Amino acid sequence: MMVRLIERYRFLVLFIILLCFFVIKAVDSEFNITELADYFLLSLMAFSLLVIGKKKKSFFLVLISIPAIVELFLIYMSLYTSPEGVIAFKYGVASVYTLTMAVFCLYYTFKDKHIDITTLFGSLSAYLFIGLTFAYLYLALASLNPNAFTGLAPNNENQAFYFSFIAMTTVGFGDIIPHGPIAQLISWLEAFTGQVYIAIILSQLVGRYIAEHLKDKR
Repeated sequence: MMVRLIERYRFLVLFIILLCFFVIKAVDSEFNITELADYFLLSLMAFSLLVIGKKKKSFFLVLISIPAIVELFLIYMSLYTSPEGVIAFKYGVASVYTLTMAVFCLYYTFKDKHIDITTLFGSLSAYLFIGLTFAYLYLALASLNPNAFTGLAPNNENQAFYFSFIAMTTVGFGDIIPHGPIAQLISWLEAFTGQVYIAIILSQLVGRYIAEHLKDKR
């Protein structure tokens, strides 16, 4: 029953899971409750995309599963050791994982012959995954170079999420500032990616949805 509901409301469920991920991470950081949210929510995100793409080739499912397994392993290892190289590698793998999820969200979204509200949430989920990808890149860079950012505490994922999404939306409050060519390059690339995503991908899907909706009314 649960699998059928996830399959029916696939991208909507994934979008809600992502929002829950951000909320739980914020609550965990504020009150220092537990890190089990990482295991639980990463598993749910992987499971959701497996259900979404169950009719696709197994190769695609392997691409989704392997980064998730590696990420869970690195989260476990980080509890016992914290060399800078291991931490940077962990965030690098997390970045690859979230980028993979974003790509396949878009893949399954554009494969849908009929665009509905649930499908549109697939593009929104991909948008959130892109923000996570850049956030983990910032964390990896900050682990290797503590002077890469001003205002970004080492290993503070919530601050990285915050900076990533205000950069992608080009809000830019100025409380976290990138220094050096690499940090600045990643920052403006994210801002550019966010604007292109909204202007091209999201607007195209919304346009298809409106066109199909008007066609059904005729």
